[in-house]
Order: sequence, then structure tokens, then C-alpha cells
Amino acid sequence: MTALILVILTVVLTLAGLEPLNRMADAWDPDLLPADWQEIRGRWQNLHLVRTGLALAAFACLLIVQTFDRV
Repeated sequence: MTALILVILTVVLTLAGLEPLNRMADAWDPDLLPADWQEIRGRWQNLHLVRTGLALAAFACLLIVQTFDRV
């Protein structure tokens, strides 16, 4: 159950946090970046780090359950 919650949080974070930032960055002209592009990139990196942690935690939960299920 914990793994499922973590996966759902991963999807929600992707759709609500990362996708809007991705769409914003896709619209940028590489020669005319906005003044706050480094802040936006930092937010994207932090959200990506959290998403990766959630996905790894979900995977770890599944590995633990699989290990104990075999015993």
C-alpha cells in the first residue's frame, strides 16, 4: 500500500509540478532566456530530485515486500 501511495505522489508531482515548468521552458527562446530562468531551473531540479526519491522509495518498498513474501 505504501508503494502505491508513493507512486501516486510521483505522478501527481510530475503532472502538477514538473510538467508546467517543462511547458514553460519549452516556450523559451534559447537566445532570450527570462531573467529568472536559473530560479525556475532550480525549482525544476528540486522537484525532480523529490520525484526521484519518491520513485526509489516506492521501488524499495516493493523489494522489501517481495523479500519478506518469500520467507
